[in-house]
Amino acid sequence: AEDGIRDFCLSRGLGDVYKRQEYMGTVMKRVILGLVAINIANKRRQRDTIKMIPSQNTKQEGFDEHGNYYMSIEAMWQAEFNPETDVIKKVGSRDNWYQKASDFWDKEEASIKGVLGGHDYLHEPDIRDSERFLLPFLKSQTIGNDRALDCGAGIGRVAQHLLMKHFKKVDLVDQCAKYIEEARRLLGNEPNIGEFYVAGLQDLQLKERYDLIWVQWVCIYLTDDDFVRFLNTCKGHLKENGILVLKENLTKTGFIVDKEDNSVTRSDELYRGIFERAGLKVVSSKLQEGFPKGFFRVMHYALAPL
Repeated sequence: AEDGIRDFCLSRGLGDVYKRQEYMGTVMKRVILGLVAINIANKRRQRDTIKMIPSQNTKQEGFDEHGNYYMSIEAMWQAEFNPETDVIKKVGSRDNWYQKASDFWDKEEASIKGVLGGHDYLHEPDIRDSERFLLPFLKSQTIGNDRALDCGAGIGRVAQHLLMKHFKKVDLVDQCAKYIEEARRLLGNEPNIGEFYVAGLQDLQLKERYDLIWVQWVCIYLTDDDFVRFLNTCKGHLKENGILVLKENLTKTGFIVDKEDNSVTRSDELYRGIFERAGLKVVSSKLQEGFPKGFFRVMHYALAPL
């Protein structure tokens, strides 16, 4: 059961991540039923700990690859960070959550293949669809083209192949120092490259104001509370009429926790709830096209302050 879950929840990418799945219909039900059968004794033991917060919506339940089942994402954070709960392979604390992701990506190579978790063939369709999503905002002059920020920039893949084509100045931020070092080597002499920052999004502080803040395949590493704080930071550093574009993997329902790199893949409903908490509205959204079957759906969200 554990190996089956890992096949269906592969997660690779801090600043530039893609997750593979064996689609979340019949396969998810089969995997969950298998985990229930194998871990039923453990679930009974955990009933009073993991199920601490009643769920009003069973579509927002979640699980991890070790058979832990959570009635809601709030219950998951409480169970994983509470020292008194009995959870298999428990994360233990907020610091542990972020440290494991950091350690994981420090071991990956600083290349397009590395930041895409070995799926470098996704690069071209990803950039193509991202540009299709972005261009209407620029052509209509809905947003300016003075300055953009690439969050979770990795080695500068999105900055180099998308943002630098359309903005006069582009800043990059990633928590992996070796990725930023490689981005600086590749792009540091380009006239429209601005600042390079080494920082996790959970601790991000900004000084500039931006027409566009681009955030791709990195919010899976944020706790819900840190996600909201990060979005509020971005919101406070948007220029008038500026937007934040978030591009991220989606589950069909609920959420999946992957403890190999400490990440959580959320549903559209969960994302929209976080946007609302941060005082942001969705002004446009579009699913990624052109990716092979067997991968999570990927959604582009364009966000603006309420």
